[in-house]
Amino acid sequence: VQSDFRYGLIFARMIQKEKHEPEDFAFFFPCGMPLDSENALLALTLFYFPQDELPRITGRESGEIITDYEIDADLIYSAFYGQYGIDLIETKMHWYKFRALFLGLKDTKLNEVMQFRAYEPNENDSKKYKEYMLDVKKAWEIETPMTDEDKEALEHFNSFFE
Repeated sequence: VQSDFRYGLIFARMIQKEKHEPEDFAFFFPCGMPLDSENALLALTLFYFPQDELPRITGRESGEIITDYEIDADLIYSAFYGQYGIDLIETKMHWYKFRALFLGLKDTKLNEVMQFRAYEPNENDSKKYKEYMLDVKKAWEIETPMTDEDKEALEHFNSFFE
């Protein structure tokens, strides 16, 4: 499997936004698509999005998307460069290293935007603060309208894992 972080970003974009057949993912396999393409796609998914053991409960069941590698590309680039001195355009990096460093980002504009997107009002928040945060959340929200075609593509993709 191609392990460079760029392939992980491409994979994330492909499974979120486009309808594909398992064979469309063949370029992720340097030696060619395995004969069992459905299991290969499952293995590819597990490679790029391994199950994290912790945290077990996130408290975020809303399904809101707080990061999009394509929309947030500039923020991700500047966060890596600012915090780690890594120029993502010029470096090669394993997908797992990218994920680990991404999860370790702190005090960046990207983190701030992710916090806006994840905001849920709480009873201790003042009315003014809630209004402000909900306005900012809306401004930074990642639109995810699902058309019937999108739903069908998602069902088709998910059918490979049943």
